Order: sequence, then structure tokens, then C-alpha cells
Amino acid sequence: MLLTLVYAVERLFRPRRRIAGMGTDSLAALVLHGIDVAVLFAITMTS
Repeated sequence: MLLTLVYAVERLFRPRRRIAGMGTDSLAALVLHGIDVAVLFAITMTS
């Protein structure tokens, strides 16, 4: 849901700023995906 929210906000506001060749929405999506993977990995390690 958070990734969908990031892209929905991007569609509304269209940021022009670029970081490492990507828009801020793509960077936020990449960071959120990394956090998701880390949480899922932590859950599997504790089970």
C-alpha cells in the first residue's frame, strides 16, 4: 500500500528533482522495497 501511495503522490505532484538519475518517487519506492525485504528476512529468521 505504501508503494502505491508513493506513486499516486508522484502522479499528483510530478517532482522534477532527480537523485542518482531517478525521481524522488523511484528512490522512495526503492528504499521502501529494501525495508520490506529486510522485515520479511527478519521475520523468517525469528520463526
